[in-house]
Formats: sequence, structure tokens, C-alpha cells
Amino acid sequence: MDDNKTASFSLDSRRAATTGRDDFERSWRTHVGNEFPLPRFSAATATDFRLRFRATRVRDVAITSVDGASAAQTADGPSHDADQVRLWLVHSGAWALGSKRNSVEHTVVAGRFLLRHAARMHHFALPPHTSAQCIVLPAAPFSFYSAAGKSPVTPTPPRYAS
Repeated sequence: MDDNKTASFSLDSRRAATTGRDDFERSWRTHVGNEFPLPRFSAATATDFRLRFRATRVRDVAITSVDGASAAQTADGPSHDADQVRLWLVHSGAWALGSKRNSVEHTVVAGRFLLRHAARMHHFALPPHTSAQCIVLPAAPFSFYSAAGKSPVTPTPPRYAS
């Protein structure tokens, strides 16, 4: 894909007309490109791949939405290295993130978000019926964030007067 183009696609692998993961991976490579490679999914995820995706890429920014009827989890293996800032927004369910499979470092639950400098792609797990978005941005404009120690940013719960 040309870096100066905008691309968008949607795939609902819950419909019988798709072949699930294969259609999704082909559409992702065609429309989103190699700058935002897909993780390898676990065997269980590949077997029961019932997810709806919407992805949009504008130059070096990607916005992905996922609505899952089934669970999804990444497999062990090499991860993509890139200097990026990622924003995970969870509408329902949860998004568990770790540096390796079965290692949960952060769990973003419904109604919350996590903003993090991510030099490596994180392994993740989503329970069934999760609805979420992941927005990937280049890290360079956020240089102040990197200088602050690469700490994740999460919202502070509101305090209510009693």
C-alpha cells in the first residue's frame, strides 16, 4: 500500500459468506499494509474466529475496531518492533495486554483506556463479547511521553463527594 493513501475495510467473520481468519488476514494486508502487521493468533482463536473488524489507515496512523463473538488471543512468536504510541479503548469486555503470551501486565476493562508507548507489539487476550478499539500513532510527536519514562497513562477514577 502507498504510504500517502487512506485505506479502510470491514470484515464480519461471523457471517457464513467469509472464511474467517483467512479473509481477515488477506484484507488486512491489502488495505492496512505491513507497517501494522497482524499478530499471530493462537490455535484456539484460529479455530473459532468469529469477530467483526473495522480498520482504517491514514499514512502512519491505524485505527482498528473489534467486536468479538468469540475469544481472541495471540500466539507466542516474534513481535513487531516499531516506535509507536497505542491507545486501547474498551467499550465492553476487557483487553488483557502483556509482553508475552499468558503474562498479563495491564487489563483494560469496559469504560477505561490505556495509552502507552509501545516499542514492541504486545500479546493480548480478549474474552468473548469484547468491543474495543486500538489506535496506533507514531511515537515521535509524543517525545515528551518517552522522556517521562514510558509509563502507561490510565484515567483516574472520578471522586465523588459523599
